[in-house]
Amino acid sequence: MNSILLADRYQVEKLIGRGGMCEVFLAFDTKLSKHWAVKRQKPSGESTAEESIRDEASLLAPLSHPGLPQVIDFFEEEGYEHLVLEFCPGRTLAEVLAEGAMEAALALSVAEQLGSVLQYLHGLEVPIVYRDLKPGNIILSPSHRLKLIDFGIARARTENSYFDTQALGTPGYAAPEQYGKGKSDQRTDIFGLGATLHHCLSGVHPAENPFSFPPLSQFRPGLPMALERLLDRSVALQPEDRFQSVTEFLEALDRVKNHRDMRGVMAPSPTSLESVGTDEQHLDLRIKIEEQNLKLRDLQAALTENQETIEELEAALSLEKEKARSLLARRSVEEQGASLELERLKVALELKTQEVEAEKQERRELEKSLSESRGTARSLEVNLLRYEEAFRKAGEQSRSLIGERDEQIKLLYEECRQAHERLEVAQARIGELEAYIQDLSASDSKLTLSERKARELREQTDALQAQVHQTQRQYHSTQAQLEALRLEALAIIEAQKRGETPVVSEGLRNNKEKGIEVASLQNAVGQLERALEESCRLWLRAEARLDSRET
Repeated sequence: MNSILLADRYQVEKLIGRGGMCEVFLAFDTKLSKHWAVKRQKPSGESTAEESIRDEASLLAPLSHPGLPQVIDFFEEEGYEHLVLEFCPGRTLAEVLAEGAMEAALALSVAEQLGSVLQYLHGLEVPIVYRDLKPGNIILSPSHRLKLIDFGIARARTENSYFDTQALGTPGYAAPEQYGKGKSDQRTDIFGLGATLHHCLSGVHPAENPFSFPPLSQFRPGLPMALERLLDRSVALQPEDRFQSVTEFLEALDRVKNHRDMRGVMAPSPTSLESVGTDEQHLDLRIKIEEQNLKLRDLQAALTENQETIEELEAALSLEKEKARSLLARRSVEEQGASLELERLKVALELKTQEVEAEKQERRELEKSLSESRGTARSLEVNLLRYEEAFRKAGEQSRSLIGERDEQIKLLYEECRQAHERLEVAQARIGELEAYIQDLSASDSKLTLSERKARELREQTDALQAQVHQTQRQYHSTQAQLEALRLEALAIIEAQKRGETPVVSEGLRNNKEKGIEVASLQNAVGQLERALEESCRLWLRAEARLDSRET
């Protein structure tokens, strides 16, 4: 990223840090001619945390403390979020501790400065819990002034946030409640502060044996027990067993620093006297040198205090100078946030408008479909009424036709029965005539004329019998057809009662033709009856003639 100009203002010079979710570059501000630290969010696929540096920017922007970096600017470019911060020269405390344990005086100074920063964060109107206090997030300047950086997982804690802890933090420095469902608060940061101080004094990384901190006497036998007790209480596993506030921790730390056993520890190492002789002639010289060393230590302590005061004044002056720019930067961040929110609202409005239009179109289509369905329903209702009326009329016609057919069948059946009875009488009479004719033929062979007439009568009788048989067959066939038509008509009526469409056979449609056949049959029966009567008259004549012949 070298030689890249960000936001037409920040000239990137080099990469100075990389974390789980961000990269940090040293950049030169071409407008103010100053160096800043530019923190860039990694793409979402590479980030190891859900938090955005936008949250870090909004969290840091209103803060003002010598131990915290100031927010200068915030912007987005090419899909990346960038946070411009005050550049803090120096090394991380982790880099310092990689060389071994620190002197007790410097370690306690670091703890005191960290406590001041945490006291400020916890004392805000909406307290901020840092939650990731460790040497890697502490910059130590050459003058031993520190800055607390990387607020990636810091969180503003409200009264209603009961389960606000995620499984985030650094093993060894993170409190036990950060791995469960507990609630992180200022006591969580006190655990991290105690773990960091123990690392500074012992040189042992707490991740080697998490939640287990060996006594300092194993590494620094000259340290007082008061400091040992302070550390033990700071890293207690249960939050209620720790210091309940950073203020309480700082008070205990101040008591440890003023402890009589700490006077030699807090003072710089005395000048070695091994090269000085031990005889009596040099005794006064060694005493004077010791006095000068004591005065020198006092002067060094005063100089250190003055230097710290000067640095604090310079830092305060620098903060005052940057305050106006910070306000402008915060306003820029707020305006950019408002602009982004406005764009988001515009997009949301456009999407909502499209959804409304789609709903309107869908509603019009539904109304059209409903109208068509109503028209189809009305048409079906009219057709249903027509079909019901047609079925009703067909049923009435069928019932009327069946009634008429039944009456015709009854009359025809009665006529056929009577004809059959008359045929039986005629057949009986014909049998008697045949027997009589045979008797006449046997008794009088000379009656040729009578024989011829009897033969003719026999032929006529045979013809009449054949006609009678044919009429009987036709009668039975017609009777069977009429019975089938009557059953079919009854089936049609039952189908109409069930609401089904009846199937009318060709035979039922041709009822008139059936009526003609019945009438023809009636005429045939009448003719047959007349023929039988004529035959009976002929037989009577023949009998009369035969009687006269016999006489």
